[in-house]
Amino acid sequence: MTPEEKFKEHVLANIEKAESEIDHSFMGLRELIEQHGAVPVAKMLVDINNVLKSFGGFQVLAQHNLEHLSVEQAIIDFADSGLFTEAEIDTARARLSIHKRKMLRERNE
Repeated sequence: MTPEEKFKEHVLANIEKAESEIDHSFMGLRELIEQHGAVPVAKMLVDINNVLKSFGGFQVLAQHNLEHLSVEQAIIDFADSGLFTEAEIDTARARLSIHKRKMLRERNE
């Protein structure tokens, strides 16, 4: 199995797990992955121009404390695979970090 295939399998398994835990459909993300592939979709989500954007699926996962099932986390999980640049990995980390800080701030208010 190629690294791309392993990444796709990992992302789809995370989507399935998230859907079963929160009764939410991530059909749009599934369709994008089928049309373009998991790696190109992941790269689009962490494009440096999108670092401060919070996509709908990520927001849904975050509301349920399931960020560990996000595409951003999958990118970090595959950091050593050679599929992603350091900038893309850093962007994934930044988005997760920004969200964690936001959640801590909201809890302390």
